[in-house]
This record gives sequence, C-alpha cells and structure tokens, in this order.
Amino acid sequence: MFEILYTNGIPDFEIDIESIFDYIGSTPFIFIYDFDKFKTGFIFLDTLELGFNIPGFNFTLDKFSFNSNQLDIYSIFRMFNNNKKFNQIIEKPLIDIFNSGIHEGILGFVFIPAKQTEIYKNKQLIESNLTMMDSKISKSFNFRSIGFNSSNSTQQEVFYHSDDKLVLNYILQSINFALAKNGSLYKIFAISSGKDEIENYIKKKFIILDKFVLNINGSQEILSTLLKEKQIVLGADSISYLINFSGKNSVNHTLKTEFPDSTGDILIGKLMRQSIEEMNYEISIDHSILNLGFYISGLPGSGKTRETMSIINQIINNLHIPTIIISPTKEWNQFAYDNSMFDIKLFEDEVPINFFRCPEGLNIEQFYRDLAMLLSVASDAGPYRRPLEKSILNAFRKTYKQNYNPDPNKILDDINDSIIELHGKRTNVGINFTKHGENIKASLENILDLLQNPLYSSSNTIFIEDLIKRGIVFDVSSTSNYMKKLLYSLILNQVYSLISTFDEKGDSELRLLLVVEEAELVFKDKDSPAVEDLKTRIQDFRKKGVGVIFVTHNVEDLDQDLRRLLQIKLYFRQSSDMAQYAMKDLIYEGEPDKVTNIIKHLQSSVAAFSSIKKDGYNKKPLDLIFIKSNFYSYLYRKNPNLISLYLKDNKIVTPKLISCKISFSINVVQNPKIKDKFNQKMSKLSRFNIIYNGAKIFDEPFNKNIYEFKLVYGRKYKFELLDDNYRILFKSDKIIDLDNIYISIDYSENKFVESR
Repeated sequence: MFEILYTNGIPDFEIDIESIFDYIGSTPFIFIYDFDKFKTGFIFLDTLELGFNIPGFNFTLDKFSFNSNQLDIYSIFRMFNNNKKFNQIIEKPLIDIFNSGIHEGILGFVFIPAKQTEIYKNKQLIESNLTMMDSKISKSFNFRSIGFNSSNSTQQEVFYHSDDKLVLNYILQSINFALAKNGSLYKIFAISSGKDEIENYIKKKFIILDKFVLNINGSQEILSTLLKEKQIVLGADSISYLINFSGKNSVNHTLKTEFPDSTGDILIGKLMRQSIEEMNYEISIDHSILNLGFYISGLPGSGKTRETMSIINQIINNLHIPTIIISPTKEWNQFAYDNSMFDIKLFEDEVPINFFRCPEGLNIEQFYRDLAMLLSVASDAGPYRRPLEKSILNAFRKTYKQNYNPDPNKILDDINDSIIELHGKRTNVGINFTKHGENIKASLENILDLLQNPLYSSSNTIFIEDLIKRGIVFDVSSTSNYMKKLLYSLILNQVYSLISTFDEKGDSELRLLLVVEEAELVFKDKDSPAVEDLKTRIQDFRKKGVGVIFVTHNVEDLDQDLRRLLQIKLYFRQSSDMAQYAMKDLIYEGEPDKVTNIIKHLQSSVAAFSSIKKDGYNKKPLDLIFIKSNFYSYLYRKNPNLISLYLKDNKIVTPKLISCKISFSINVVQNPKIKDKFNQKMSKLSRFNIIYNGAKIFDEPFNKNIYEFKLVYGRKYKFELLDDNYRILFKSDKIIDLDNIYISIDYSENKFVESR
C-alpha cells in the first residue's frame, strides 16, 4: 500500500514542468497515470511533505495499491519522429494518454536521481563513442554502444533514416545542459500493473531498452532495486514530457481566500479551499439573515436550482416557515409534493383564482395602486406604460370603491371606459382614440386573454392567503413569456398585500419566504416602476421579517441597484461577458481579473459566496469564499392533491366551458311604412358582441347566421348588434341563459326576441 498525492488542483497559469523537477530536486518519485480514477498523482518515495508544498498545486492524499504484487519495469528511451532531426521539439508523446483506449490499470514513470558517478560514466562513454564514429550515415542505431543489449532489427525499423551520432548528441546535450544550470538528472523507468494494452501503448511511444518483473512489498523495494539498475541519464528538460496533467477534467483556477467562521442553522454547502479543493467544513448561515435578501445566479446546469431547493427544504421542514415559490418551469412541482405544499399549475389545473381580489382588512387603496403599477409593467406598453398605469388606476378608483372582490370582467369594462375617458372621445359615429389610447388598448391583450379563461374571471375563487400558511408553488410554465410577466405581477401583488399586514418587529426573524425564479421577468429593467418599488420594499421586508430569494441565469438579469440591496450572494458559473459584473458584486480585495476568470470556469455545483455573519444584533459582512453547493434529491412522494381537497372543503366550484351555438333569423317586415327603414337598418349591421356582467366577451363581424362559441356554463349573457361605428342597433334587454340559442330580429320591437 502506497500513499499517493492526487493532483486535485493545478495553477491557473501555464505549468513549467522543469520548475517542478527543480523544486523536487534529489527526491525520488513516481508520477502515476491512474486510468481507473482518470487522475494523475505523485508517489514520493522518501517524504510526503514535499508534494504538499509544490507551489500552486493542491493535492488529495489517498491510499494506493497496485492490482498485484508484481510490476512490469521498463528501461525506455524516447521515440522520435523519423522524418525530423532528434534535436527538434515534436508533439508530446503522452498528450493523448487518457484518450488512448486504456480504461483500467496504471502507467507510472519512476524518476531516480542519478548519482555523480553515473552521470560522469554516461558522459564519458558517450563522448568516447562520438570520437570513434565516422561521418557516414547509419540506417540503424545500436544501443550496445552505451551498454544495452537491444535488438538491431527493432531499432532499424524505428530509426530508419536516422543516425547514431544524433542520438548520442541528444543525450550528451541533455546532460551538459542540466550540469550547466545545476539542474537535476534522472534515470527513468516505466512501470505498469501488467495490462497488455498499457504495454502496447508503451511500445508505440518508446524504445524499450530492457524489461523485467519486480515483486514488490513497498516503495523502498522499488527504490532499492532501481537504484542498482542501469539506465540512460537525462536532464529534466529532456524528460519533462513524461509529466502531463491532461487527465484533469479542467484547469483549476486558484484563489487564496480566508477560512471563514461559519455558524447558523441553514446549511449552504462545504468550503472549497482556494476555489478548487473540497473541504469537510460546512458553511451555514442564520435563517433570519434571509430577510436581508438572497441572490442566486448561474448558467443552466450549474446547480443553482437544486441548491435553492436544499435551502428551502430546510426552511420548511426544520423551521416550518411559510414559503411562496413562483417558477416558470415544472422543476418545482415534485418539490411541492415532497414537502406537502400546495401546487398550482396555472392554465393547467382547474383552480379558480381572482387575482384582482383584495384580501379583507387591507388598505384597499394601496392594494389597487400597487396592482395598477405592476399591471402596467407587465403589459409591455413601452413608452405608453405610464399613461396605461394612470388609466388602470383611474378605473380602479371606481371598481374598488364598491367591492373588495370585484368581478374581473367588470374590471376590464371599467378599464376600457377609463381609456375612453382619458384618451378617447365619443362621437355620433362611435369612439375616436388618440395615439396613446390606441396603443394602450393594444397593450391590454394579455389581460384580455387571461380574463377570457373562466378560471381567472370568476369571483368565487381560492383565497391565496389561506394557501400561503402551508406553502405554495405557482407553476407558470404553460404560458407565453408575455403572460408569465402578467402572472408574476398578479401573484406578487397578492404577496405584497399579505406582507403589508405584518408589523415591523421582525428584524431578527424570518416569518415568510418569497422565492422568485427567473426574477428578470419583472425586475430586470432599471427604469421599471416595479424595480423602484421593490427597492423600497426590500428595506421594509427586513423590518417585517420577510426573506426573499431571487434566482436568475445571469447576474445582470437583475438591476444593479437592486442587487446592491441583496446582501447574500451565491454566484455559480457565469458567461464570459457576465463574470466581470459578478466579480464586482462580491466582497473581495484581491485581484479582480483572477476572480473574474475563476467565475467563468467554476465547475457545476461550485459557487462564489458572499454573506453576512450575525453576531447578536450586529451583522458583519464576510469576505468571498467558494463552496461546493448542496444538491436536493427528490423524494418522489405522490401528489397528495391538496388543492383539490381545499376546493372541496371550501365549496369552490370550478367554472366549466361548454360549446354553444347561436343562430339568428330576421323576421320579414310586411308593413310598407317601416319596411324601408328596417331594410336600411339591417344593411348597417356590422358587429356582433356578447356581454357578460357589463364587460365585452366577444366582438365578432356580423356576417353569418350561426355562431359557435365556448362560454362558461351557468353564466347569463347579453347580446348586441352594432354598426361599423359601434353604435348599437339591436340589443337584448333581458339576460339570456346559456344553451343552444335562437334569436330573431323584429324591427317593431327594436330588440332581440329569444326563442327555443
């Protein structure tokens, strides 16, 4: 059994292998290519301390044993390209070693420092042979000239078109160069654990001068045996190609960081010393500092979502703190099932929600002001955002004056009236809108689309404040990005309204946690009122004991001023153009370029971490460290269908869409006095509208006798026929039950006549 130092981290600059030999000096060692572990490592035959101190390297100490007690030992010489002269630098023979098809076993190179007597004996023997050689070109090389009984025919194949003199000159120059710079000279041997594919690889890359089998019991036996063996002596410059770190998964970029004092009840991960070496040292934070704001960012696949899940899992199960999660993907659904949370898949689950309902007991004016602001941000109104916000706010003053829980369709009708009032003009022939008015109306398409879904246009719905007590995941993955923005805004407004009921004595507590994945959907634009509003709220969140975790792909996905207010940051790998911004956010007084480079090259599940340490009432910022993040593993509990039980217990009926057919017939007018007027009026019919609770549900051209629609069963609708200028020509005075409906137009009544 040997002690091996596996290279766990290498410098982030080009490695000078010769300097490693200079540092090791006269210590014998073995450099191992471990194909089982896909790693490289050092076995120092005298001491371990030396390896730990090689500058810029990090090692993992492990136990190592050969597969058998027998080792194949090879005396080797470098094989050169027969089309090039020996003194030219060619491709490194071991550059492809981990792609050579070898999948198990080891290939090692033993470096035995040469004694002075061996060095000068080799030198004298080579000089003597060079003196006696004539100038003719030989077609083979005979290694007997330097003391080896090697095959002449083998060498003829390998060294065809080469000559003895160049080989001897190469060896002599290597010795003289090492002596001149007072460098190290070594005898080198290859060792393997008896795998045929390894021996075949050696034969392809080297000239085998000798081979024997050694029965081993430990490192001293290898050392004592090879010290006696005859081998060519070479300087470090000529054998540096034998050490190759290509087996590393990636180049490690190191950074010296402080060893942190870590206390707390929420485990974040384990310390990565100098950003590359995982330590058995846990990094934790106090749960209450989450009310200072937590920002997690990283490219897809870097580990940020599973880390976020791990943190929230501790919050829910260990501390039982209510948690709201808004996610644009389905990743969180199973997490909800595992942790007995409510899970609502918007536009999939039949769960009625009135996002316009103000919970009772709240400041209703503040509620609708916040709602107007968020809706205007989410409506993609561009330069017309502020006029839209004013139009919505003007409508809400009327809507919420009458009802805390307004019918969503009535809200839409009030908004349309408000736009006409502020940006339109009623005339004898209809409504003329200003440019602002036309653009504002166009930007309401997402709200119109939302309210055409019966689940979100009813007043008999769930109470979100009830669900929050248990914890809830809102999955908005089944919608477009434009609709996601709207849903994020509507959900956030409900959460904001709940938080407004908290007192301001929660500075050292965590009463509620809000988690927003892909938070850039609402909070990216620095000029957005939603961002400005959140900056103020984050300061209030601390006082109210509300924690927030924002998760994005790139650090710049959140406004810079907003990021400054989030005092805990966990940054996984960033894209090349984003890494510099991540570096500026972190607390570190060292080399900025080095930090930037590391953040670009972080492995999956490794992240840069800046945090706050809580010491009683005081809070102290901690310098940058690197951590190996946690990985939440799903429990794969079955969906308990909690939301269905809630709907049943609270007798909330899900609105149903049914198909219906509407048929029109026109009565023939016999009276000659009104016949012309009737025909004239009929010729102007242009639009067909369906009205529910004062709001326009459908607006269709009147160009056929039969219309098919999907409408909500149980609701009562009115109908209108209009001309091109939206003047009403015929309308139903009474409410018509939903069914297969037949409508006749009778001019004498000037109204619809319903028949079955």
